Amino acid sequence: MNQSAAEDALDSQLAYYKDEVKIFIANTTKQVVERHLLAELPEDTLSPLMINDMSDQEVGYLAGEAEETTHKRVSSWAGQDAFKKALGSYK
Repeated sequence: MNQSAAEDALDSQLAYYKDEVKIFIANTTKQVVERHLLAELPEDTLSPLMINDMSDQEVGYLAGEAEETTHKRVSSWAGQDAFKKALGSYK
């Protein structure tokens, strides 16, 4: 084997291993995250079974909105209705 062919083979191998190291690091990182950080995620995620076990007060706390928000929404609807009436009488 001549010198040039040996150098080409070495360059090819170095490029291959450089890519393989990146893939290895990415795969290892993904496995660690999945195993240690996401292992208990299904238990901690809000599910229909968790909601079923909650009291009405707890469900209301999670799903309800503040009175101030409700008031703003209702008043914006009233303003929208008034605007539509005014626009309709203008036509």
